Amino acid sequence: MIGVDYYYPTEEQLQLLGKVAMKTRTEKIIYKKIDKDTYRCYCPQCGTEDVVSAKTIRQIKASHLCPFCFREIKSSTQNGKDSNNRFISLDIGKKTFGYYVTYEYNAGEPFKVNATQVYFSCGPEAYHRMVSTGGYGNILSYRSDLTEWKETEHVTYSQYYGINYNIYERLMYDLGYVIEHMKPEMTKKEYLIQNARSIKKSNQKKLVMDNLFNRLQMKFISAFDLKTEEEVMKYSAYMKANKNHIDEVTEPLNVYYLDYLSRNGIDLGKYMTYLHNLKALGMKYDKPKDFDYRYDVIEKMYSDVKDKEVNVQIKKRYTELPRYKKESVTISPFKTAYEIRKCGKVLHNCIGRYVTDYSTKKTDIYHLDLDGALKIAIEIKENRLTQAYGDENSKCPANLLEHIKSFCNSNGFSLGKYA
Repeated sequence: MIGVDYYYPTEEQLQLLGKVAMKTRTEKIIYKKIDKDTYRCYCPQCGTEDVVSAKTIRQIKASHLCPFCFREIKSSTQNGKDSNNRFISLDIGKKTFGYYVTYEYNAGEPFKVNATQVYFSCGPEAYHRMVSTGGYGNILSYRSDLTEWKETEHVTYSQYYGINYNIYERLMYDLGYVIEHMKPEMTKKEYLIQNARSIKKSNQKKLVMDNLFNRLQMKFISAFDLKTEEEVMKYSAYMKANKNHIDEVTEPLNVYYLDYLSRNGIDLGKYMTYLHNLKALGMKYDKPKDFDYRYDVIEKMYSDVKDKEVNVQIKKRYTELPRYKKESVTISPFKTAYEIRKCGKVLHNCIGRYVTDYSTKKTDIYHLDLDGALKIAIEIKENRLTQAYGDENSKCPANLLEHIKSFCNSNGFSLGKYA
């Protein structure tokens, strides 16, 4: 049981309790300026405090990486002061003692820590209370100034929920982090072995060894052949904004492409699609002044080339598939790939993606027109009606659905969910 015996931590143990308490509260690197070129830096995750250069601080801000343990952090803060509390358990020999820890920390100064020993007693309903907003049970606190155990009524959910603990024989055995949970640091070599797989060139290996870069920055170094720390720092904001597209870069590019993309705020994923289309058309890569306009032109050229290939099959499909006409309503298969994509734009849906599946007989798609105006997109797959939607995938009106059902019945298609 926690805290059955009384034990007050030594000054060294109090410092550790303060560090662990802060570790559970913040994921920020804290730094404080000493002079023009040096800063004092503290990482709550590994508990390391040391003097670093102004260059390292600049790289921490861009990489969100600890220079001591090489863990990614959420942010950094200058002259950060943290004042808070936590419940922490401390192992002494074979015994575990629980403490309510209050602490204050200022960069460059020792932790100011006070630890009040506690013992929790949970009623039978305590486990259920942990997932509600009720109290947790009684708490015994040992106050050194009173030299006795003192009981309070209950501990509220808001005070304790979110702390890591286990339930064992209805006792809250482990509240927070045990001191031993402060993990040792990762070396720079170990960090690079794990995360620098994209770095192949010798000059880039030296670049990452001499600086503090995260995995994303190293991927950009490799993809755009960056050679200096200044280049990495200059484009770090663009890297972060386009982190989901970096793995799409499969073409040999250089820093001049990255500079162009960053200056013009061009989405990396869209640019890689543009390069793919250029390559397919046998054209040279370029960096157009009006990228969006040029992108649309090349996309149409690429579509036209692809359409020539698939339209041979689509034309055959058009002649094979049935059609319907009654009063002012017509139901017809599509004649061309362009017609399919135009339908998607008019009805604001994804039917434009069905070009390949339609041309290869994986699915059948039709359009219903009323008085010559496009109204409904229809999919029939494996002889079953699967979709019949209007603008923005809206529900098909009842009067038009009756025509679709009549079309299906006359051609032996089941109605599926529309039955």
